[in-house]
Amino acid sequence: MKRLFQILLILSPLCFGVDHLYLLRLGGGVSNLIGSDAPKNSKLGLTLTGGAMGAQAFYDGGPMWGTELYLSQNNVSMDTTLWSDASGDYTRKQTFDQSFTRISLGLFLMKAWDFGFSISAGPQVSYLANCIRTIDDKDYSCVDDYRIYQLDAQMDVMVFAMEPFAIDVKYAQTVLPFDRDGKSKTMLGALTLGVSYLF
Repeated sequence: MKRLFQILLILSPLCFGVDHLYLLRLGGGVSNLIGSDAPKNSKLGLTLTGGAMGAQAFYDGGPMWGTELYLSQNNVSMDTTLWSDASGDYTRKQTFDQSFTRISLGLFLMKAWDFGFSISAGPQVSYLANCIRTIDDKDYSCVDDYRIYQLDAQMDVMVFAMEPFAIDVKYAQTVLPFDRDGKSKTMLGALTLGVSYLF
């Protein structure tokens, strides 16, 4: 199943939506843990993304549909209190970083206007390829703490400013709790600014 999912991730943008629009995108922005059960001291972290998108119109001049495949690294940080041998209590404050590496496959609807502006939105499935928690400069795997497959929602606003280049703002967020047990109402959200090259 895992191998099939990986093959679909690689082939999907090449099989669908390449007749009318095909682009490569690089982006950067911020990410954070959100939701009612998210750590109150969670802090914004850097997000980096890169991928490809293809789309085609349902009919001439009509709305478009397409797929998107991209790799992202979402970083967050938070404060925690550690045990202190000197005081015999949890008095030592420590900031730790957490990094999520995800491969996402999205399906979206897009409306584009002649003056070089488009809005797209849709669901995506993300595969958690890696999760690293860094404490005291030591890295620990945290993959087992989260769901391997995650369901997200995404929205993108794009401006075709200087073709073949375009700039866009994209927001993506997990729509279901993404901890392993699904009991914590904590989601991962990311806001990125991207630059795309159109073929």
